[in-house]
Amino acid sequence: MWTIIVALILTLSIMASAEPVDTRQYGFVKPGMGATEVQERLGRPDKIIPESTRLRPVHGPYGRELKEVVTEVWYYAGDGQVMHTYIKLENGVVIAKDKVQSGAPRW
Repeated sequence: MWTIIVALILTLSIMASAEPVDTRQYGFVKPGMGATEVQERLGRPDKIIPESTRLRPVHGPYGRELKEVVTEVWYYAGDGQVMHTYIKLENGVVIAKDKVQSGAPRW
């Protein structure tokens, strides 16, 4: 009996996160914002799409160093009235955002 209740609660929590993004909250997402704050405003993404991992040369305290840069896209599904939302992050920081009716983001 308890396993059925736990399964039902988990299913409902997953379904609750699949709602379209509130357009007012999307407007507050700005480049430079951290991933945690994005999740607080928009909720968990429906899908995280890894885009690339590369090394970028940077100047460090001991001269030139290589820093790993991870780029990913957070996707929030839309519906017939609310557009699909894409948030692009680099090392956990927003670098771009886009809303599209259908298809891929314009970046």
